Amino acid sequence: MLMPFSALVLWFLLASQGASVSTAADKAFLHGVQLHQSGDLQGARAAYEEALRLAPRRVDALANLAQVFDQLGEFDQAKLHYRKALQVAPTQTNVRLNLGLLLFKIQRYEEARKELTLVKAEQPNDYRARHVLALCFFKLDQLSAGITELEVVHRAQPENLMAAYTLGSAYLSVNQIAKAEDMVKTTFGRVDTAEAHLIRGGFRFAKEEYFDAVDEYERAVQLNSQLPTAHSRLGYLYFMLNDWDRSLQNCEAELKVNPHDFTSTALLAWLYRQTGRLEEANQFIDKALSLKPDDFGVLFQKAEMAKTKGNIGESVRLLEQVVAQHPDFLPARTLLAQVYFRQKRQAEAEQQMAAIKELEEKKKKIGLYQMK
Repeated sequence: MLMPFSALVLWFLLASQGASVSTAADKAFLHGVQLHQSGDLQGARAAYEEALRLAPRRVDALANLAQVFDQLGEFDQAKLHYRKALQVAPTQTNVRLNLGLLLFKIQRYEEARKELTLVKAEQPNDYRARHVLALCFFKLDQLSAGITELEVVHRAQPENLMAAYTLGSAYLSVNQIAKAEDMVKTTFGRVDTAEAHLIRGGFRFAKEEYFDAVDEYERAVQLNSQLPTAHSRLGYLYFMLNDWDRSLQNCEAELKVNPHDFTSTALLAWLYRQTGRLEEANQFIDKALSLKPDDFGVLFQKAEMAKTKGNIGESVRLLEQVVAQHPDFLPARTLLAQVYFRQKRQAEAEQQMAAIKELEEKKKKIGLYQMK
């Protein structure tokens, strides 16, 4: 997603062609470009810094130096120098785009959204900016806004399979199955790439065609075992199909590629606990909660683990939190009733049993209604 370095250097060289190269600052800058292009980042850094010592408000040197810092992994310095360049020349949208891409890369999604929104306002046909802007919206849980941006990109660039892949995934995540199906047929129907099979697998999963989904996901990981979320989705599907061994293998494979994948982390916590690997399970529960502190499924797992260890008070505290957030979650109410009984809190246990009975009756009525 990030702008290729060659595009950055070319833009700044073109911007400086009208100026004389006779000054010491010009010579230092052009020497920096030569070193930069040859891959000598530290040499380029020194040359750009020399150009800036001689001409502190030189935009091309500030922006190219920011790119060097980005490539060196010194992201705070990269951000600082992009912002300095924009202070001098606030209308340079290429510099603002690079800042937005950097902010997205370092997971500063709200800051990236602001910068890329400004780029879109100046250059509405910059579809790379709009694609990454959509990803910012998704990271900020603004799914509708993200889908709107991606639809613009997809209409303008139907051949852009990465944008199409992201849009198809977004449709599935918000249960817009008809739109996802249209993309499967028109864009991914005959494409034999890992991304295409991942989309088709998600579509089959949404339609509850689970064994077809397995085939699609297996082909995705066969084509690209490093594709993020592919092993995770396959692991979740095998978990649903009660194939715990394959579920565990795929979740472990996902975390080698994508260490912060929540689904694989939470599933491994459950799988390790069920197979007696309690210490590992506890580590993965804590890791999952660090990724999503309020996830009721993981909080329920932590409550079960606390009960297993005899920490009844901690189990009760967690279960009460889960029930307060998700009063229809029957497993939590059932376990809470058990621990209340164990604490001899008879009245509270009976309240939970009554709530469980009411929820079960409600589900029966809904089932009867749907059968009619």
